[in-house]
Amino acid sequence: MLAPVMNSPAVVAEPSQTDWIVTDDKVVENQTITLDGSLIVKGRGSLTLRNVILRMDCQYDEQYGISVEPGGSMFIYDSKIAPADPAHGFSFTVDSANFAMKNSELRGVRARPGEPGGDFIGLHLIHVDNAVITGNAIHHGEDVIGMHLHECQSAIIKNNKVHSAGKGFVMSKGIQLRWANNNTIADNYFYGQQLVVSIGRSWNNHVANNVFDMIYGSIGIVVFEGSGNNIVEDNTLTARPGREIAVGLFVQQTPYPNLFLNNTVKNATSGAALSHASNTMLVNNHLLGIRRHEGIQLYHSYNNLILNNIITCVSCDFPIVVRGSGIRLLASSDNAIQGNRIQDGSDGIGLFYSSDNNIIENNTLENNSINIILDDCQGNTISRNNFITRHRQGYCNSGSNNWSQNYWSGYAGKDRGDGIGDTPYLISPRGRDDQPLISTLPTAAVPVPKFKPVAVEKLGPKITENIRENKVLKNQLVTIKGELIIEEGASLTLDNVTLMADEAAMRCTRGEIIVRPGAALYIYGSRIIGPERDCSLSIKILPGATVVIKNSELRNLGCDEGMPALKILADGAIIENNTFIGNYWAIWAKEDASHFRIVNNTVSKGFFGIKLFMGPRVFKRCLVKNNDVSQIAHRGYRWSKNYYTFPLFSLIVFKVFAYLFAIVGGVLAVIALGIYLVRRRMRGRIRHE
Repeated sequence: MLAPVMNSPAVVAEPSQTDWIVTDDKVVENQTITLDGSLIVKGRGSLTLRNVILRMDCQYDEQYGISVEPGGSMFIYDSKIAPADPAHGFSFTVDSANFAMKNSELRGVRARPGEPGGDFIGLHLIHVDNAVITGNAIHHGEDVIGMHLHECQSAIIKNNKVHSAGKGFVMSKGIQLRWANNNTIADNYFYGQQLVVSIGRSWNNHVANNVFDMIYGSIGIVVFEGSGNNIVEDNTLTARPGREIAVGLFVQQTPYPNLFLNNTVKNATSGAALSHASNTMLVNNHLLGIRRHEGIQLYHSYNNLILNNIITCVSCDFPIVVRGSGIRLLASSDNAIQGNRIQDGSDGIGLFYSSDNNIIENNTLENNSINIILDDCQGNTISRNNFITRHRQGYCNSGSNNWSQNYWSGYAGKDRGDGIGDTPYLISPRGRDDQPLISTLPTAAVPVPKFKPVAVEKLGPKITENIRENKVLKNQLVTIKGELIIEEGASLTLDNVTLMADEAAMRCTRGEIIVRPGAALYIYGSRIIGPERDCSLSIKILPGATVVIKNSELRNLGCDEGMPALKILADGAIIENNTFIGNYWAIWAKEDASHFRIVNNTVSKGFFGIKLFMGPRVFKRCLVKNNDVSQIAHRGYRWSKNYYTFPLFSLIVFKVFAYLFAIVGGVLAVIALGIYLVRRRMRGRIRHE
């Protein structure tokens, strides 16, 4: 469809000083245009810009914009489009039209096409097929999605430089796909985004050979909410030293197959993470310089293949810096972990709390503080691995796992004549390898099954229920089907209620109970039970809201660091005498929340316990005591008893250092005052003499 337009005679069109409306074929070349109005390409119109500088003269944000209406066309070549005043952004929307942009520069697009409070979007494509966006420089603000493709098919986005002004404090995004299929994102360079490529409810997309220059705390590539058949390969995601990525590769809330192949992630807290995800293939990836968390993390995830990956962790002797781990599973079963090489971690492979029937074969684990942990897990097969370390080899507290023909460095038995030791190797306290190998196994990649796409399955819309009155539920079973929002002025009271996720209705969604400013949530003697797989549920208390949770159980909630079981952003929260079991993160409170009580709660069998982001002054206004936090996968291991955890460790360290600095500062001030007084007295004596 491009050829007739590109070959048509050049027509110089002088735009008006109000709106520039294109209703037929127009070609503009070699001009500088300052537009005091909007550019609108109508349904049968076509506009081609060649070597054009177009300035949008907005006096305030979103005053003007560029829009290509259904049936129209816009082609941009070797041109520059930007606001006349960089302080004021404009909109750029292409809806059900033809679009191409090549070797051009785009700046300053910033608009909210949806409801107030939604995301700012840069280049916005809606129902656009076969778009071509190649060789461009795209600059977007720190709170803007650079490109958003909504229900777009077969776009080619290649060889672009996508640059955000973000520094890690605002959620900027590079490219976001929603219900967008068969698109190619390849050979691009990304810099400055907090979340770089986001793929939601989208199928058959190819993300390849991109370079991600990551900023602190950022997330690289996310595939979530029922996305399938996506192939993510040969990408390089790198953070500068000391500014580690939060997560390189992320898969959430989808049971459909997705392939991550030959990617490199450097300097991340988590190299790859799967949460409520199944049938994912993580193959031949290099996850390097992992600190604090894991090379690969699985939470409520099933039937995944983790093959031939190389994971190296940051080796650091400074006690406050936490070394990363290789692979950790929590409540994740029927996965295959084969052919991986893991070294320098706090632990190599860890299976925690109902991670059952996994296969762990042909891996090499070296120089980890402990090579393998099986805690409260059953039916796992661990065979033909190399466990090499001068530290502790393993821990297994169940006798129902199957250990056989592994090499254990430091094994003291003798060869019985067939390469197998004459005595079993014991994995404290209950594990036992009856056929330990005398020599290491050769390190070789395991065969990789062919990636098998499945038929596209279109999901229905997310179900949202709004509570706009004071509602009380007592002594009953209640199901939640998606998002439950308690609006301003309303309240929800659960008294002796079991609230459970309806997994069929919530399939492939991130469900939330959201308490808005001016709303209230009261939970007494109740149970809040999240889903086992393919979807997640969490509770978020926004600033200005009220929450009281007492004598209740919260189980299987949360899905990542940003969505814990209970996220508190409001003052005055009361969380007392509750049991948190099997949650990703039990309680997460930010600094702008104060005057809360977190007392007498029991937290166990999760990735994290309680995390409070606040300084000593705010913490003094809160009451946090008598919480029993144990069996937390992320807080190390005490071999004589159980897990030790530091739910307030960072606060304690912060306060200790603050007090030390105060003491040292006081001492230095006293010394300085003493020196000043002595010198003053000496000068007085000299004058007197």
